[in-house]
Amino acid sequence: MRASSWIWLGLSVMLIAVLAGCHGASSLIPPDNGGNGGNGALNVKAYEGNWQGQWVNITFGGQGDASVQVTVDEAAQTAQFVVDLDGNVLGAGDPPPITFNATYDENSLTVDGSSALFGDVSFEAARGGDLTGSATNVPNAAIDRVDVTGNATSTTITLNYTVTFSALAGGGTATGTLTLNKQ
Repeated sequence: MRASSWIWLGLSVMLIAVLAGCHGASSLIPPDNGGNGGNGALNVKAYEGNWQGQWVNITFGGQGDASVQVTVDEAAQTAQFVVDLDGNVLGAGDPPPITFNATYDENSLTVDGSSALFGDVSFEAARGGDLTGSATNVPNAAIDRVDVTGNATSTTITLNYTVTFSALAGGGTATGTLTLNKQ
């Protein structure tokens, strides 16, 4: 598998973790906008809509498009995310869009689950918009884990990700960024 495929894995896992909620926990409270000044209740509605952006593979120099469609049901306190990543994900070509569901309360939107493609995903976002997360037990034996840090506002999500390769793949890491802007 090409190095760009490994980076796509990391990007895919963390994008889904940030925006999707694989049955699990994060807090997306815009720090300076969204009507709560970063100190009020979670404003998931501020994230509803279409997000467009790009990933950049810093280590290997690749780049590509990404999009996410977010819908929110305030009465049920649920959100749905349709994630479309362009490119060669896990060496399997361009995957079809993936739909994820999340639940939330006034304090957090939770991401803590597993996927046959990405392994165990855990994600958390602080009230001020700071994002951290990881994917472990990734089914692809060449990857030990993926870690992410970043920041979210109601208009921009920025992620920095690190893919840690297993000894099977020769070890080492690869890094990249993903930026999404609300349309």
